[in-house]
Amino acid sequence: MDPLFIIILLGVIGAGGYYLYRRRAAPVAATPEPTPTGGIEVTPDLSALKTGDAISFWDNTDATVLGVITCREAINGRETSWKWVFLSGDKVLELLPRGQVLYTGQAVAHQGDEFFELLVGAGGVLKRFEGNVREGIAHEPVELQVDDTVYRVRSTGTFTGALTGAANEVAADVWGSLGTGQPDNVYFKLVPSDEANDTVALGIWTSHILMLTGRSIGRGEIANIFAA
Repeated sequence: MDPLFIIILLGVIGAGGYYLYRRRAAPVAATPEPTPTGGIEVTPDLSALKTGDAISFWDNTDATVLGVITCREAINGRETSWKWVFLSGDKVLELLPRGQVLYTGQAVAHQGDEFFELLVGAGGVLKRFEGNVREGIAHEPVELQVDDTVYRVRSTGTFTGALTGAANEVAADVWGSLGTGQPDNVYFKLVPSDEANDTVALGIWTSHILMLTGRSIGRGEIANIFAA
């Protein structure tokens, strides 16, 4: 894996498009999934989420925590940490130092797939993003189409991750291939080219590539947490 995929926070240009059919969360039922029997309501503390806990969202839906991966990225002696919380219904809650993102769509691009090559092959989106930044033309964004939305690459980086519990089954190939060293695991973040669109996308590259789509949510949109 190219060690040069270190944090890059500027955008570049280049075309890349592919219609990726992502697996979406199951439709919301008329009655929300109940929290675990005997669940004890606790003061909502997102950093304390663990396997078996339940989360109530603003739209009266619930999800159970399947597992949590704690991630760290060190750059020039400075460390940043965050968490990805795997939820029932093929959802992922990203807990960042400043804010949260709820991803409700995800799909895996395996090695050899057209979309995999579009991203990381010779002349792929991430290669161009990195190369253009080195050449000083970072003001021109690289674009990528996922489903019906055109995104631009906003940043890339590498990380280490420690998983407790289980990841979403749809992406088991990706999470099961996490390397022990920071350069082995790459993430990249995308934002829509249309500023009126509030979706975001996240890519995770280990042996294969996981693409997640969702939106940033306010802390108030997580109504409550129930302990397992």
